[in-house]
Amino acid sequence: LQLLNRELASRDLRWYDMDEAEQDLFLSEWLVEGYEEGLSRSDFGSLLSALGRLNPRVRYKTAWKVYDTWGVLQPPQQAPAAPPELITAMMVASFAIGRAELAMVICLCYSALLRVGESLQLTFKDVFFSGGSLVLCLARTKRGMEQKVVLTNTIVVTWMSRFLALVTPEA
Repeated sequence: LQLLNRELASRDLRWYDMDEAEQDLFLSEWLVEGYEEGLSRSDFGSLLSALGRLNPRVRYKTAWKVYDTWGVLQPPQQAPAAPPELITAMMVASFAIGRAELAMVICLCYSALLRVGESLQLTFKDVFFSGGSLVLCLARTKRGMEQKVVLTNTIVVTWMSRFLALVTPEA
């Protein structure tokens, strides 16, 4: 908000003197300037969200469209995935300290691209082996109900089958 206040002051404008359409236009132009100057997109997104929370009735449709376009033109940089050697070392270390379940959570999160919460919600009845592949039935995910993940990596399938043989309760 300080950034917004400085920008308003530099233009000799007052936020509450503008109506919603003028605020939207101001924010849109300011976003374009921020993009052209190479500023951080996330700061502008935080500001738009904060303004929306301050006054939930206001939508700033044009400003949000400009913000989304900025994201298309300049996608966020993501950290690279951890190298497989590191993941394997973490799994082996987890087994070595007697935490086989932690090793499998690490394995599933990495190889199946599961969120930690999704991996922790799995039960024995949610895991199936079928024709050399491993099927995980996820009850609840961020994207909806009853998602399935099929893993065909033979190393992952072997790790999981050995883990399940180690910990599965006898019927």
